[in-house]
Amino acid sequence: FSLAYRPLQSRWITLNRLDFVFDSNTDIIGIKTRQRKLIENLTTNFLIDNNNQVSFNFGMKYVVDSFDTDEYRAVTNLVGSEYRHDISDIFDVGVHAHSHYSVNSSIMKYSAGVSFGWNMTRNVWLSVGYNFDGFEDSDFSAAGYTAAGPYIRFRMKFDQDTAASVQNLFN
Repeated sequence: FSLAYRPLQSRWITLNRLDFVFDSNTDIIGIKTRQRKLIENLTTNFLIDNNNQVSFNFGMKYVVDSFDTDEYRAVTNLVGSEYRHDISDIFDVGVHAHSHYSVNSSIMKYSAGVSFGWNMTRNVWLSVGYNFDGFEDSDFSAAGYTAAGPYIRFRMKFDQDTAASVQNLFN
């Protein structure tokens, strides 16, 4: 289930996604495993002015793992923020930080880094970045690029004008 709030006259944009994931298997010796996950991801962006924006991320995951008759439950939280500044109409820079907390084990992990972005054409953006510290969680990391080390991020927004712009970029 997803929900987006993007009024034209507002400096705020909010995107929310709620997923329920279910997986069940029986291994070669007959042990049944089952995993159920409820994953909440919320991102809010605030446009400070024409050159600066800040985003806030919140995620929560509730997992129930079953192995034969044994059942284990876990809760994980994610909190993060990113600040981006447009150097020009084409280039931007950003800094970001996230924390990842496992409630059951009381383990806290962090991710922090910098990135440099290039607005290749309208609705097409490429950035390269580096995280000085990081963590991996397949339910949260893909959207936030939280693993330690270098990364490349490519985003494209599709609307009625995007296809023509992309075609002109490669001609």
